[in-house]
Amino acid sequence: MRKKGLQGTGTVFRFSFRQQTCKAGWRLTTVLPALALLLAIPLIMLIALQSADKELTETPVAAVCVADATGIPSDYSVLKETGDPVFSGIEYIPAPDTEAAIAAAGQRENALALLVSLGETGYELTVVRPEGTSLKASDARDYLSFLRDAFPAVAREKSGLTDEQLAELSRTVLSDSSTSTIYRDGSLKDGYEAVREVLEIILPYLGIMLLYFMVLVYGQGIAGGVILEKSSKLMDTMLLSLQPQAMILGKTLAGWLAGVVQMLAWAAGAVLGCVLGRFLVLQIEPGSTMGILQFFGMLGAASGLFTLPNILIAVVLILAGFLMYCAIASVGGAMASKPEDLGSCNSIFTLLLLVSFFLTMFGENSGSRSIVANAMWMNYVPFTAVMSTPARVLLGQVPVYTALISLVLTLAVALLAVLAAGKLYRLLVFRRGDPPKVADIPKLLRLRQE
Repeated sequence: MRKKGLQGTGTVFRFSFRQQTCKAGWRLTTVLPALALLLAIPLIMLIALQSADKELTETPVAAVCVADATGIPSDYSVLKETGDPVFSGIEYIPAPDTEAAIAAAGQRENALALLVSLGETGYELTVVRPEGTSLKASDARDYLSFLRDAFPAVAREKSGLTDEQLAELSRTVLSDSSTSTIYRDGSLKDGYEAVREVLEIILPYLGIMLLYFMVLVYGQGIAGGVILEKSSKLMDTMLLSLQPQAMILGKTLAGWLAGVVQMLAWAAGAVLGCVLGRFLVLQIEPGSTMGILQFFGMLGAASGLFTLPNILIAVVLILAGFLMYCAIASVGGAMASKPEDLGSCNSIFTLLLLVSFFLTMFGENSGSRSIVANAMWMNYVPFTAVMSTPARVLLGQVPVYTALISLVLTLAVALLAVLAAGKLYRLLVFRRGDPPKVADIPKLLRLRQE
């Protein structure tokens, strides 16, 4: 007896999911990248640890000839009073101009020339190795690194301010358990706010790129699965026992879940690789200040910015968006009669994906720090909402009810796409020759309803 409506969806889903995940190709592309991430990330971190610059204990630089073009006199010997155990023994010799500084450095053993000037944003420091010197480029870089940290002592000398006045300018304000610094523009920003600013830039971009590539990779696969079984007449046989809408929905859900499982496996490999790498680095060098470890620390500080409901809604919205685009891709599979026709039949899927991508990447941005668009209307258009709203609700930029509305609209579009794909499949199951054009879809759907 033929089932009605969406009855039998579960049977098709289980069969299709089992068929897809049992393939050796799917298992290899799931397990191998996850293992590669698990092993490669710790290996890269260990290599970076071994190649990191070791702490300096001495420098061959004996003297520095200084050409100060700022017009503000200063005694550069204050750099010897910074307390640095490596560079405090360097002799500083003033020179009238750049040529004289380089010439004087060339006449001394193990000497560098330092050129100081005023740029648009502050002091510009240039360290020059004279010709014929025995000093290496790394020696000059090490000294320049020290100079960048120690130059405020010279700036203080130029300003004529006392230590007490400088301390007042850089005074910090303690609020709760975090430290807030007063900036020159008078704004007050704490640690959480600084992390939020970074996340407002990064998260929307990452969310868009993640969903875009997920849909691009797996959407075409779902459409290809529909057309493959259609051309093999397997679906014609199944139509005797269930509706085409149930068949399309089951296959779409199976392809969607297979993609989600694969992405989760890769993410798990990356996360476990980071955890293992962090553990190994800290075992070898406790207290390491490696950049990636500082990034992990920033993520830990950012955890207090997110609430559990917002996280869940953001994740569900991304998964719903992935499902919606997969359902739209199945429409192209239902229209095509052979695999060669899939490219032209899936143009509506490709067009929607590309337009939504470019709108969210380069559309209206109402004064946000984010590099992507954040117009409010995008939250209510499912094709753009699934790319922009998850990051915005995660950061608390939109209320929860807005994200819930986006979720409902997204699921509604996914269901409508499945129903349309089922109707088109029934209409075109015996069609041969060229597939219908995208502009003919509304006419075909109306013809079936009549």
